[in-house]
Amino acid sequence: MTERFSTKNMVTAAVFLALGMVLPFFTGQIPTIGSMLLPMHIPVLICGLLCGWQYGLLCGILAPLLSSMFTGMPPVAILPAMACELAVYGVITGICMHGIRAEKQIIKIYSSLIAAMLAGRIISGILKA
Repeated sequence: MTERFSTKNMVTAAVFLALGMVLPFFTGQIPTIGSMLLPMHIPVLICGLLCGWQYGLLCGILAPLLSSMFTGMPPVAILPAMACELAVYGVITGICMHGIRAEKQIIKIYSSLIAAMLAGRIISGILKA
């Protein structure tokens, strides 16, 4: 078994998937915050950083799908665009984190996050247009 398919990565990705479902539920309970913030992307980005692009992809697709099934958020109308955006977040952070050669870890992390957010927003914009 290779490192990228380790039990540790599977469990870590499952925890981030659960967080991706729970965080929006709790922020949605506060009306002033819930209407402005849907923090589902945070666990997906971290999953891609820590576990790699394969787990980031799965977490990005499954988090909005399962959240929509169990809580009704995000609405079905925006679910495909959001699932694609989050999948891109997970994939790009995983690829960049393991592909960027930098001496300092913080540079790799910030570069990966910036690249993922830009790519995800571009994909989301294209799909919503």
